Amino acid sequence: MLLRRFTDLYARIGATLTMRQFDDQLTAILENHYAAAKAAFTGSISGDMPPEAALTKPEQAAIAAALVAYFSRTAKKRAEQINQTTADDLQTAVRLAVETQQPDKPPLSRVEVAFLAAGIAHRVLSNRAESIMVTETQLPSEATKATEAEVLLGLTPTVSGGGHRVEQATKQWDSVGDNRVREGHLAADGQQVPVNEPFIVDGESLMFPGDTSLGASTGNVINCRCSASYNTAEIAEQRQEV
Repeated sequence: MLLRRFTDLYARIGATLTMRQFDDQLTAILENHYAAAKAAFTGSISGDMPPEAALTKPEQAAIAAALVAYFSRTAKKRAEQINQTTADDLQTAVRLAVETQQPDKPPLSRVEVAFLAAGIAHRVLSNRAESIMVTETQLPSEATKATEAEVLLGLTPTVSGGGHRVEQATKQWDSVGDNRVREGHLAADGQQVPVNEPFIVDGESLMFPGDTSLGASTGNVINCRCSASYNTAEIAEQRQEV
């Protein structure tokens, strides 16, 4: 759809899409996707704990409210980032298409540039699609797990701006472990820290895989397939002591 609109616009007036007009649409798509990930991962921490340590209804409501607010903010921000990158890709595609002009040939028409650029952009966007899918699935999944673990321990969720307070219960960074994992993430494999303290991955702090709230760079989270596991026995024990 985007490429059809781009091709038509450039062929008519020689302009590319700014993508700003699609921010609301992509925000809604991401919010729906985040909600689906939340539904899939809700209970992944408490489900491994004894019944006496189960979440109360107020705690379940607190988790849901924290995640809805976080996903709303994050979807808007990520939609704007994704669309801006797409706009930049379209500009680059036009430049590359124009550069195919041969000195001894008639100048390319806008229509010819439009179709050449659309072909270039299609290859770039196809390559980005999997990365976007992985990144935008990991974030809500890991945020759901982290929020549930924190609420179980009586902590204000990280996604709600909760401060750090060392807890006895721990979490662990788990890498996929294949040859596609970046070096810094492979080095972090097996790292254990208190639930409410950040992992240190490639020199940056992340509360959970995909988290950028503590300043982690985009390059450290994009296309990441790592996950965090939580010591449910420790969480249950600490919860029962309260």
